Amino acid sequence: MNTADKAARYHDKGYNCAQSVFASLGEYTHMDEKQALAVATGFGGGLKSGEICGAISGAVMALGVVFPHIKENDPEGKERTGELAERCVNECRKRLGCVTCRELIAREGKESCIRWIRECAAVAEEIIKDNT
Repeated sequence: MNTADKAARYHDKGYNCAQSVFASLGEYTHMDEKQALAVATGFGGGLKSGEICGAISGAVMALGVVFPHIKENDPEGKERTGELAERCVNECRKRLGCVTCRELIAREGKESCIRWIRECAAVAEEIIKDNT
């Protein structure tokens, strides 16, 4: 099963968009499923405020785990992680048309969330594969 299908399956089980994307990328983050679901809980629904789409947040969180900036005074690591996050957001914007939950739902309806979840999981996976 590919990552987009895994993400869709999580959503079908009732997990929010951020949880679905982040947990679906477990083969790359090496995070325990329960831990991944817990970490991403508050990011669904655009941080529960309609802001940045939770599916995008889940994708960017996964990139941060796979390509972390965790050393002090590491401008190269910080820049790399930032560039990958920016690439992810820009690619999601290109595929979805915007990046806020509020705009996506207003434009296409909440039933489109599954498409956004699948797209964001695929984008994150492509970036991970392109950079490892």
